[in-house]
Amino acid sequence: MKKFKLSEYDNLTTLQNYIDRLSLLALTIFEWEGLPDSIDERYLEKTLLYHGKILFFNDLMLGEPLALKCFGSGMLNHYDLPISYTTSATNHSETYDVKDCVLMRDNYLEIPCYDTIVQFAYRLANAERTIDVNIHAQKTPVLILTKEKQKQTMLNVYAKYDGFEPVIFGNKDTLDPSDIQVLKTEAPFVADKLQAYKHQIWNEALTYIGIDNSNTDKKERLITSEVDSNSDNVDLSAQTRLMPRLQACKLINEKLGLNISVKVRDLTLNSNGVNVTTTEVVM
Repeated sequence: MKKFKLSEYDNLTTLQNYIDRLSLLALTIFEWEGLPDSIDERYLEKTLLYHGKILFFNDLMLGEPLALKCFGSGMLNHYDLPISYTTSATNHSETYDVKDCVLMRDNYLEIPCYDTIVQFAYRLANAERTIDVNIHAQKTPVLILTKEKQKQTMLNVYAKYDGFEPVIFGNKDTLDPSDIQVLKTEAPFVADKLQAYKHQIWNEALTYIGIDNSNTDKKERLITSEVDSNSDNVDLSAQTRLMPRLQACKLINEKLGLNISVKVRDLTLNSNGVNVTTTEVVM
């Protein structure tokens, strides 16, 4: 039971680790400029990641612009869009007519990309844990058959074997070799193939988020058309999240009197590490 709980803990922490890693990447691919001090960039991107939308408005009581979680309220117009939105922040709940606020979407479907990140993380964690099991099977590729009276003795012997004891001593009075049968499980080594599979899933996740990953593969294995195709997919994925932000920025600047803009970060790996530059997108 103890080992099962430890295995369950490893499964959950591995999954959470990949969720966190992918979420951090998704949170940092956009760079904002011109945001007032009253709008927190980290909260803005987290809300878009987890909820798919956020509401910009001028708070009359505070006398400054805010961007908070929200939900549609009231009737729908002829485009099936709410005629008003209600904020749902921890200490802020007010309803605003669409004329007085601007809804920013993470994507045109208003769905949180966090849900898809969890799906990628599940596949990555499953591959990672399978690799762990396969590697461990190389260490213990045997099945031991013995009588019940020798079970505890064999458990003690196996514990030492599992702990990389260089020499294991047995007691002839308690251990009868004739009552022991060892069966080889012949577990094949597939960790390398699973690692390649995990690498593929990771690249697919980066493509979905909008991060270039063609330079993570060996160049000799790629042809120009494959690299170009991957770059196109990355750009398209980034655009699905960038365009709603840009359109919202235009309306926010017009309605709320701000001057905010957003860029896509280009994370380029080089020999010195990570070189971060930004690419402006003009509407």
